[in-house]
Amino acid sequence: MNALMPYIFFLYMFIATWIMLMNYNNIRKFSSSDRICYGFISIAIATYVFVGVATLYHMEHLNDDYKELIKDVY
Repeated sequence: MNALMPYIFFLYMFIATWIMLMNYNNIRKFSSSDRICYGFISIAIATYVFVGVATLYHMEHLNDDYKELIKDVY
């Protein structure tokens, strides 16, 4: 894996979280309670993390031979 990828992931997460929290008042207006607002923000940030980690995993295993890795599954 490229040594620069974790830094790019950190920057991606920082920007995504920053944009989400800058719109906190708009999210709070459309939510019926604070619990729903916090839940929406938490789920959105978790989704950003999942997409970022999945992208990092894909980049790390891009050149692997998948037929060799899954031959035990057959």
